[in-house]
Amino acid sequence: STWGTFAMAVFVLAVLVHTFNFTKCPAPFEIQTDTVKSSFSLDTFVGRYYELAFHDYTQYPTCPNPRCIQSIKTVNNLHTRINDSFSLSCVNRTFVEPLFFNTTSVTGHFNGWWPILPGVLFPDTVVDFALKPNTSHGDGGYAWVLEFQCVEVANHVAFVGINFYSSTNTTEFLEPMMTSARAQGLGVYLDSGFKITYVDHTNCVYPEDAEVDGNDALFENTLEGEDQGRGVAFQRVMQRQAVEGEVKDVLLTVNGV
Repeated sequence: STWGTFAMAVFVLAVLVHTFNFTKCPAPFEIQTDTVKSSFSLDTFVGRYYELAFHDYTQYPTCPNPRCIQSIKTVNNLHTRINDSFSLSCVNRTFVEPLFFNTTSVTGHFNGWWPILPGVLFPDTVVDFALKPNTSHGDGGYAWVLEFQCVEVANHVAFVGINFYSSTNTTEFLEPMMTSARAQGLGVYLDSGFKITYVDHTNCVYPEDAEVDGNDALFENTLEGEDQGRGVAFQRVMQRQAVEGEVKDVLLTVNGV
């Protein structure tokens, strides 16, 4: 698809001009807190999260001004994976994209993938989390979750994604997430390339639950290659922006992951 080709071009461009000497992604055990290693729970992981900040070039500069980003996570027991209904506002429109995270034998570690980038896996690690006040595992979800993705290409760190997910769309949990990220050694990535993007959640109109929450049909149809329309619309908008130079000019400034 057009957006798939464009997204892959962004990925390849970053590989070619990346200036850091990182050669290997950190293993999950190197960046996870002891709490994640011992007590992370898929049942508690499910729910609605708002992305307050990120370091991820598939979001910015691929979208010049991403807003109102949310992630609704459900467990697909049949396929032993997390279905992630990811939505964001870009160029005055809201788009919903199905993401997939297959479970692994390592607690809190997944193999993520996106249908428009076939064959590309995004190893995803839950670095840290906090329970909501006065709740326990499996009851009420996490207050916030810090996720980390890293992709190697030819002994080279080609992509790093760091996602700051909060159960509220306020900045209440932003400081503890940032503190945790740096305490776990992620500062070297946060301070590279496009650094940290903070997400504006002012006056957001989020997709209705019926559109994204547990929408197995959307996920299964995506796997079967059926066009859901949302991704195609996003692809066309971003293609137009690239042609007009708004994205193209930004991509020329890529200097890291």
